Amino acid sequence: MARRFAAAGYALALAARNPDRLGALVAEIGAAAGTAKAYGSDASVPVLCLSVQARLPAGAVSLVRGTTAQGGPDNGKEVTKSGRSLAVE
Repeated sequence: MARRFAAAGYALALAARNPDRLGALVAEIGAAAGTAKAYGSDASVPVLCLSVQARLPAGAVSLVRGTTAQGGPDNGKEVTKSGRSLAVE
């Protein structure tokens, strides 16, 4: 998903509990003339998501996509949140 947004010209703020795990993806996007930055966060902790969101430029589009692989409330399904909508796949 990140690669598709980068290819379409979007600058990306990528977040993970361990942002170091995003290093290869950030480098790949940069090598393809895209823009991406990694942040530490946890999609299951709203205050951490807000912390990342507060660092984004005014008017930025916010999309959160996480996987509840630990058997959380969505039982390992992927969750996508954008604005006020939520899609579980």
